[in-house]
Amino acid sequence: MTDIHTHILPGMDDGARDIKEALSLLRALHSGGTTAAALTPHFWMQRDRIDKFIVKRDKAFLRLTEAAKDIPVKLYPGAEVTFFADMLDRDLEALCIGGTNALLIELPASHYPPSAQKVFYGLKLKGFVPIVAHIERYQYILREPAILDDLILCGALMQINADSLFSSGKMRKRLLGLIESKRIHFIASDTHSMKRRPPMLDRAMELVNKKLGADVSEALNSYLEF
Repeated sequence: MTDIHTHILPGMDDGARDIKEALSLLRALHSGGTTAAALTPHFWMQRDRIDKFIVKRDKAFLRLTEAAKDIPVKLYPGAEVTFFADMLDRDLEALCIGGTNALLIELPASHYPPSAQKVFYGLKLKGFVPIVAHIERYQYILREPAILDDLILCGALMQINADSLFSSGKMRKRLLGLIESKRIHFIASDTHSMKRRPPMLDRAMELVNKKLGADVSEALNSYLEF
């Protein structure tokens, strides 16, 4: 099982504070059956430069991989990139999930960017596979599911957080419907800490398997090859 969205790299953002906490999260992922994880700290173009971010991320990645040699979870560097209008004018390859052309993108919580379709289609033409992070957080998408179809047509894949399937019965029903209609391609933990957002990917996948069947649960998270 692969987790494409985590905040385990220590000291990078609002995720793991130190190596000890990062190792606890990795052990929890492993105990839940995760065999590979993308480490995707937040990247804000408005606050940082790509080259500076990559240096900091790779340093944290090296520290963690050295400390986690006894934990059988394959780790891949990446980023959760906050959407910005001129993404097509930037060199984004270093922000992709390691070894793939997948770019995890967080949309604004407050509004649907008017340039979103143009940007996502442009990323597709450049050879990227954009993945929209935690789509359950965007009320404008929940109100207008056709937005998902538009973005998917532009080459985007959709991700939800595992804990969202346990937030309420209404949300669970809505998200299961989107999974069944193949509008959701990934479930990820988006784990930040053992207290605030512990890994729940195993529970989420078990729920999908129970409600929608093994064929559906097995198809999820299979859209990238590591």
